[in-house]
Order: sequence, then structure tokens, then C-alpha cells
Amino acid sequence: MNRLSFLGETPTEALRNAQIECGEDAIVISTKKIANANGYNKDMYEIVVAVEDEEIQKNMEFTKTAITKATVESQPIKAQVYDYKEEILKMQSLLEQVQKTLWKPKSQLYDLLIPPEFIDVYTIFEKNEFDSEMTYTIMKKTIKELPVSLKSNQKK
Repeated sequence: MNRLSFLGETPTEALRNAQIECGEDAIVISTKKIANANGYNKDMYEIVVAVEDEEIQKNMEFTKTAITKATVESQPIKAQVYDYKEEILKMQSLLEQVQKTLWKPKSQLYDLLIPPEFIDVYTIFEKNEFDSEMTYTIMKKTIKELPVSLKSNQKK
């Protein structure tokens, strides 16, 4: 590995000189400020860089090209894309069904036990802040008039 020194009025200028001379693969070892190095009043900056020997660098370039060729020629990875949206929608509908079966009637409606068939109707009434007495009357009459064949639980 060879070491080379470059001067500049600023550290960036010295680094630019090093990159022009040695390329961007040069490794910066040190940077230091040198006072009046060339006899002027301006301070100068010295950058010491290390550059690999040409044989080693050629060998590394050959290795890099061999690696890139090997990766390009290998078989492409077969990725299987799966659409989860449909599965999520199915799960969501199943969750809603489970929620409906686990729903417990609200005790706000006095003695009325609300069957699962009316969960949606009752929730709409509740969300819209419908009068509780009116809700009670509507639900009671509807439950009373509901045919047995439409009830999910026919014991009621």
C-alpha cells in the first residue's frame, strides 16, 4: 500500500487533489493544518492518503466482476405474491358474525331482551341518540310481531 501526501488551501481542496490524482478509492489516513508551508501568509492543509498497489487493485476489480457475473447468472428468485385483502375481508365478516352472537342486550331498555336479529337496528337507534322510550316501544312491538320463522332462536 502506497502513501501519498496532498496540499491545498482548504481540506476539501486537498481532498479534491488527492481524488484527481489517485481516484475515489483512495483511503484518507490523516488531515492536518500546516502553517505557512509555502512561504505565504495562508495556512495550508495536508491530506495523507493510502492507495493500494496496482496488482492488488486489478485483482480486486477482477474479483468484483466475477462476483457480479455470478449473481447475475444465478436463477432469479421466484416470489409468490398473495393477495391478503380478500382474506382480511373474510375475517372481518366472520368477526362481525361472532360479535353479533356474543352481543349482550343493553339493560337500558328496562325488561326488554333484544334478540340478535335486532342488534343492527338497536345500534343505529343508539348511535343517533334516539329517545329511549321510543326505542323501547318500537323494539317491543317489532319483537312481538316478528314471525317465529324469522327468529334465529325460536325459543324466544
